[in-house]
Amino acid sequence: SIDEMIDPAHKARIATILPIGTAIASTLPLAIAGIAILFVLAGGLHDERKDRTILFWKSMPVTDLQTASAKVVSVVGGGFGIAFAIVLVLHLSITVIAVLTLGKVGVTGVDLGTVLLNATKMWVVLLVGLLVYIGWALPVYGWTTMVSAWAPKMPFIAAFAPLVVLPLVYMAVAFQNNEDDAILQALWDPLGRLTGQPVFT
Repeated sequence: SIDEMIDPAHKARIATILPIGTAIASTLPLAIAGIAILFVLAGGLHDERKDRTILFWKSMPVTDLQTASAKVVSVVGGGFGIAFAIVLVLHLSITVIAVLTLGKVGVTGVDLGTVLLNATKMWVVLLVGLLVYIGWALPVYGWTTMVSAWAPKMPFIAAFAPLVVLPLVYMAVAFQNNEDDAILQALWDPLGRLTGQPVFT
Protein backbone atom coordinates (compact mmCIF):
# COMPACT_ATOMS: atom_id res chain seq x y z
CA SER A 1 0.00 0.00 0.00
CA ILE A 2 0.97 3.64 -0.32
CA ASP A 3 1.18 3.95 3.46
CA GLU A 4 3.84 1.21 3.67
CA MET A 5 5.96 2.97 1.02
CA ILE A 6 6.21 6.23 3.02
CA ASP A 7 8.43 6.16 6.10
CA PRO A 8 7.69 8.35 9.18
CA ALA A 9 10.42 10.88 8.27
CA HIS A 10 8.74 11.53 4.92
CA LYS A 11 5.35 11.86 6.63
CA ALA A 12 6.82 14.50 8.93
CA ARG A 13 8.14 16.26 5.85
CA ILE A 14 4.67 16.13 4.30
CA ALA A 15 3.29 17.91 7.37
CA THR A 16 5.84 20.68 6.78
CA ILE A 17 5.49 20.99 3.00
CA LEU A 18 1.71 20.60 2.72
CA PRO A 19 0.84 24.06 4.15
CA ILE A 20 3.26 25.68 1.68
CA GLY A 21 1.59 24.03 -1.31
CA THR A 22 -1.91 24.89 -0.13
CA ALA A 23 -0.82 28.48 0.67
CA ILE A 24 0.27 29.01 -2.93
CA ALA A 25 -3.17 27.88 -4.06
CA SER A 26 -4.96 30.25 -1.69
CA THR A 27 -3.14 33.57 -2.18
CA LEU A 28 -5.04 34.62 -5.34
CA PRO A 29 -7.41 36.94 -3.37
CA LEU A 30 -4.42 39.08 -2.35
CA ALA A 31 -3.40 39.58 -5.99
CA ILE A 32 -6.99 40.46 -6.93
CA ALA A 33 -7.19 42.89 -3.98
CA GLY A 34 -3.95 44.57 -5.06
CA ILE A 35 -5.39 45.29 -8.52
CA ALA A 36 -8.81 46.31 -7.18
CA ILE A 37 -7.25 48.74 -4.68
CA LEU A 38 -5.48 50.59 -7.51
CA PHE A 39 -8.75 51.03 -9.41
CA VAL A 40 -10.63 52.15 -6.28
CA LEU A 41 -7.93 54.69 -5.37
CA ALA A 42 -7.76 55.98 -8.95
CA GLY A 43 -11.52 56.50 -9.07
CA GLY A 44 -12.16 57.58 -5.47
CA LEU A 45 -11.63 61.34 -5.47
CA HIS A 46 -12.40 61.55 -9.19
CA ASP A 47 -15.90 60.12 -8.65
CA GLU A 48 -16.46 62.33 -5.61
CA ARG A 49 -15.61 65.41 -7.66
CA LYS A 50 -17.89 64.19 -10.41
CA ASP A 51 -20.99 63.70 -8.23
CA ARG A 52 -19.98 66.62 -5.95
CA THR A 53 -19.92 64.51 -2.76
CA ILE A 54 -16.43 65.97 -2.22
CA LEU A 55 -18.29 69.02 -0.89
CA PHE A 56 -19.23 66.95 2.17
CA TRP A 57 -15.54 66.57 3.04
CA LYS A 58 -14.98 70.26 2.36
CA SER A 59 -17.65 71.10 4.93
CA MET A 60 -15.94 69.01 7.62
CA PRO A 61 -13.23 70.44 9.91
CA VAL A 62 -10.50 68.33 8.28
CA THR A 63 -7.72 69.25 5.87
CA ASP A 64 -7.43 67.92 2.32
CA LEU A 65 -4.38 65.92 3.41
CA GLN A 66 -6.37 64.25 6.20
CA THR A 67 -9.21 63.46 3.78
CA ALA A 68 -6.88 61.91 1.20
CA SER A 69 -4.91 60.03 3.89
CA ALA A 70 -8.11 58.61 5.40
CA LYS A 71 -9.20 57.41 1.97
CA VAL A 72 -5.86 55.72 1.27
CA VAL A 73 -5.72 54.04 4.70
CA SER A 74 -9.34 52.83 4.55
CA VAL A 75 -9.11 51.52 0.97
CA VAL A 76 -5.70 49.88 1.30
CA GLY A 77 -6.21 48.61 4.87
CA GLY A 78 -9.77 47.47 4.27
CA GLY A 79 -9.02 45.89 0.90
CA PHE A 80 -5.99 43.92 2.02
CA GLY A 81 -7.61 43.14 5.41
CA ILE A 82 -10.63 41.51 3.79
CA ALA A 83 -8.41 39.72 1.27
CA PHE A 84 -6.18 38.40 4.07
CA ALA A 85 -9.22 37.06 5.96
CA ILE A 86 -10.42 35.30 2.79
CA VAL A 87 -6.93 33.84 2.28
CA LEU A 88 -6.93 32.44 5.84
CA VAL A 89 -10.32 30.75 5.40
CA LEU A 90 -9.38 29.44 1.95
CA HIS A 91 -6.00 28.18 3.11
CA LEU A 92 -7.52 26.46 6.14
CA SER A 93 -10.18 24.79 3.98
CA ILE A 94 -7.73 23.59 1.31
CA THR A 95 -5.29 22.32 3.95
CA VAL A 96 -7.95 20.32 5.83
CA ILE A 97 -9.24 18.87 2.55
CA ALA A 98 -5.67 17.91 1.55
CA VAL A 99 -5.03 16.11 4.87
CA LEU A 100 -8.38 14.28 4.66
CA THR A 101 -7.63 13.30 1.06
CA LEU A 102 -4.30 11.81 2.14
CA GLY A 103 -6.20 9.63 4.62
CA LYS A 104 -8.66 8.57 1.91
CA VAL A 105 -5.87 7.36 -0.39
CA GLY A 106 -4.29 5.36 2.42
CA VAL A 107 -1.60 7.70 3.75
CA THR A 108 -1.96 7.73 7.54
CA GLY A 109 0.10 9.36 10.27
CA VAL A 110 0.06 12.90 8.84
CA ASP A 111 -1.07 14.82 11.90
CA LEU A 112 -3.66 17.51 11.15
CA GLY A 113 -2.63 19.45 14.28
CA THR A 114 1.01 19.64 13.13
CA VAL A 115 -0.06 20.72 9.66
CA LEU A 116 -2.28 23.48 11.06
CA LEU A 117 0.50 24.62 13.43
CA ASN A 118 2.84 24.97 10.44
CA ALA A 119 0.06 26.79 8.56
CA THR A 120 -0.36 29.23 11.49
CA LYS A 121 3.35 30.07 11.32
CA MET A 122 2.91 30.80 7.63
CA TRP A 123 -0.05 33.11 8.38
CA VAL A 124 2.13 35.18 10.72
CA VAL A 125 4.87 35.42 8.07
CA LEU A 126 2.27 36.34 5.42
CA LEU A 127 0.79 39.07 7.63
CA VAL A 128 4.19 40.60 8.35
CA GLY A 129 5.11 40.41 4.66
CA LEU A 130 1.80 42.05 3.72
CA LEU A 131 2.40 44.94 6.15
CA VAL A 132 5.93 45.43 4.76
CA TYR A 133 4.54 45.38 1.21
CA ILE A 134 1.86 47.99 2.04
CA GLY A 135 4.51 50.31 3.49
CA TRP A 136 6.76 49.73 0.46
CA ALA A 137 3.98 50.42 -2.08
CA LEU A 138 2.47 53.35 -0.14
CA PRO A 139 4.09 56.07 -2.32
CA VAL A 140 2.42 54.61 -5.41
CA TYR A 141 -0.95 54.47 -3.61
CA GLY A 142 -0.46 58.12 -2.63
CA TRP A 143 0.39 59.06 -6.23
CA THR A 144 -2.72 57.27 -7.50
CA THR A 145 -4.91 59.14 -5.01
CA MET A 146 -3.30 62.47 -5.92
CA VAL A 147 -3.93 61.92 -9.63
CA SER A 148 -7.52 60.95 -8.80
CA ALA A 149 -7.95 64.41 -7.24
CA TRP A 150 -7.19 66.32 -10.45
CA ALA A 151 -7.57 63.98 -13.47
CA PRO A 152 -10.42 65.27 -15.67
CA LYS A 153 -11.22 61.76 -16.96
CA MET A 154 -9.78 58.25 -17.03
CA PRO A 155 -7.89 58.63 -13.73
CA PHE A 156 -6.42 55.11 -13.84
CA ILE A 157 -4.78 55.80 -17.21
CA ALA A 158 -3.65 59.24 -16.02
CA ALA A 159 -2.01 57.67 -12.96
CA PHE A 160 -0.24 54.74 -14.57
CA ALA A 161 0.53 55.87 -18.14
CA PRO A 162 3.47 58.04 -16.98
CA LEU A 163 4.83 55.18 -14.86
CA VAL A 164 5.07 53.01 -17.98
CA VAL A 165 5.63 55.55 -20.77
CA LEU A 166 8.47 57.56 -19.16
CA PRO A 167 10.80 54.55 -18.66
CA LEU A 168 10.09 53.31 -22.18
CA VAL A 169 10.76 56.75 -23.71
CA TYR A 170 13.99 57.02 -21.73
CA MET A 171 15.07 53.56 -22.91
CA ALA A 172 14.33 54.49 -26.52
CA VAL A 173 16.08 57.89 -26.41
CA ALA A 174 18.91 57.88 -23.89
CA PHE A 175 19.50 54.35 -22.60
CA GLN A 176 23.09 53.16 -23.19
CA ASN A 177 22.65 49.44 -22.37
CA ASN A 178 23.86 50.09 -18.84
CA GLU A 179 21.98 47.90 -16.36
CA ASP A 180 23.15 50.12 -13.48
CA ASP A 181 21.62 53.26 -15.02
CA ALA A 182 20.35 55.19 -11.95
CA ILE A 183 17.83 57.23 -13.96
CA LEU A 184 16.24 54.14 -15.51
CA GLN A 185 16.08 52.41 -12.13
CA ALA A 186 14.38 55.48 -10.63
CA LEU A 187 11.83 55.57 -13.49
CA TRP A 188 10.97 51.88 -13.04
CA ASP A 189 10.91 52.17 -9.23
CA PRO A 190 7.12 52.86 -8.86
CA LEU A 191 6.14 49.73 -10.81
CA GLY A 192 8.82 47.81 -8.94
CA ARG A 193 7.26 48.87 -5.65
CA LEU A 194 3.88 47.52 -6.76
CA THR A 195 5.43 44.13 -7.53
CA GLY A 196 7.36 44.12 -4.25
CA GLN A 197 10.81 44.58 -5.76
CA PRO A 198 13.47 44.57 -4.48
CA VAL A 199 12.04 43.83 -1.01
CA PHE A 200 10.71 40.35 -1.87
CA THR A 201 13.31 39.31 -4.46
